[in-house]
Amino acid sequence: MFNLGSFKSLKSKFEPVKTVASKGFLSSLNNLDEVKTAKDKTAKRDLNTEDHFNLIYQEALKCFNIFLDSSDSESGFNMLHQSADKFSESIEIKKTKAEPYFYLSHIFFILKEITLAIKYLKIATFLNPDLNGLKQLRKTIEEYINDSSNNPKDDPVILQKQNISQPYKKPIFSSANR
Repeated sequence: MFNLGSFKSLKSKFEPVKTVASKGFLSSLNNLDEVKTAKDKTAKRDLNTEDHFNLIYQEALKCFNIFLDSSDSESGFNMLHQSADKFSESIEIKKTKAEPYFYLSHIFFILKEITLAIKYLKIATFLNPDLNGLKQLRKTIEEYINDSSNNPKDDPVILQKQNISQPYKKPIFSSANR
């Protein structure tokens, strides 16, 4: 025979567990519309960020192309500096795009700032090793470094000669450095 008392004691052992949740958590669960609205706002912000990046990046490309087509050295270099500013601004908006780093590397090479050209080239390679023109720019910079007539013996660029082929390493920040 089945004992009703033992059934009641078993039932009490398997009562659902009651949890304690914060008021904010429960209100979020109760109002899923707020969650959907937040998700929509995030998607809109991301779209606005992408649009803003594209706008600044296109302005930078326009300035860079004006520099390339320029025969007047002063106005051309002004456009080169403007394009560098715009590429830097586009990096601030979207740090994961390789193209602005590639163009900054190219600009710094034109300005004979080889250390910076190498730095930005490595970052562009890290982000997108298959980017069009990257291998040619690397080859051009390596040829410039290897040509001893371009560098005096005490130039730190010569010390960078071995490092250009080394991949970019993302900086690691410890809690002690913060």
